[in-house]
Amino acid sequence: MNRDELKMRVMDLLEDYAAEEEVWGDSAQLCINPESLTVTLTSDEQPEYDCYDVMEFLQPSPSDPACWIPDPEAVDALLDEYFA
Repeated sequence: MNRDELKMRVMDLLEDYAAEEEVWGDSAQLCINPESLTVTLTSDEQPEYDCYDVMEFLQPSPSDPACWIPDPEAVDALLDEYFA
């Protein structure tokens, strides 16, 4: 998987989370397998994955501050860890 594919996958999962935030609660984690670069959302820590708090990669929507949207700059900073 290349950087653009991984970014698209992460952004899609963040949008899914934001659309159903109440389902996930406060413990949602964005998890990336460092070997295969597969990405998942989970509410449980995954030892074989690098896990991050989902809220690190979201920002308030400019049109509706009560809604969350993916933060592309935060996602890019995360991807820098995998594509240095």
